[in-house]
Amino acid sequence: MQEDENHPKDKTAEGELRPTEGRPAVIGSTRREFIVQIGGGVAGIVALKLLQEELVAQATRGPAFAGPGTMMKVSFKVNGKPCELQVDTRTTLLDALREHLHLTGSKKGCDQGQCGACTVMVSERRVVSC
Repeated sequence: MQEDENHPKDKTAEGELRPTEGRPAVIGSTRREFIVQIGGGVAGIVALKLLQEELVAQATRGPAFAGPGTMMKVSFKVNGKPCELQVDTRTTLLDALREHLHLTGSKKGCDQGQCGACTVMVSERRVVSC
């Protein structure tokens, strides 16, 4: 049997082939290294996807909550007229209408939205304002 010049068959002292030699050379690496490389690639893709989702979520989120008692500028239309108010972040729509705009048509009843006395129209829908 002749030895191939590209794949010499090195023999150990007992005349056996070495485990890593005597087989064709592969482009790249062993199976174990290949699996590790594929696993690393998949992990990188998953991490990139999660990062992308987080960046999209941050971009679509509104302004961060400033905390209770902080004043905030709000603007909306009431009866077709634009209104701009500087109110506490805890102010309900009912309180803004009654106390800041002096529109007393909606009443404060149960203060939980169960009785319906505070109902107002928002974009042609009935909404409890308390």
